[in-house]
Amino acid sequence: PKSLPPARAPWGPGRSLRLRRKMSTEIELGRVHMTVKVGDDKVEYKPKEGVMSSTYPVFEFDKAEWDTHVGKAQDGMVITYEVVSSSETTSTGGEGAVPEGGFKHPHTKCKIKEVAVPLDPKRL
Repeated sequence: PKSLPPARAPWGPGRSLRLRRKMSTEIELGRVHMTVKVGDDKVEYKPKEGVMSSTYPVFEFDKAEWDTHVGKAQDGMVITYEVVSSSETTSTGGEGAVPEGGFKHPHTKCKIKEVAVPLDPKRL
């Protein structure tokens, strides 16, 4: 199965890791019991759900497309997607310390291109 490339900085000075991540069209699912929310017409993947962070991204997929390509989500699945649209909001509410500039909420609407399923170690 496909896997994500190692985290390296080959893009040179002046470019941030954040810029590199936005250009990526693959995402590896993790902690799916907490991070995948299935609705009537959409599925949301929130990789930082339940984790303290200054950024909380949301990846939105069409439910019919998800059912066709992904089915039941598993940890380690890699979804190759095309960005349909993206936006970002900022919030300053909530309990506890708020980071300077507030919490970032990037929202990416995605079209699934390919799904790689992790190998089952029991079958090896």
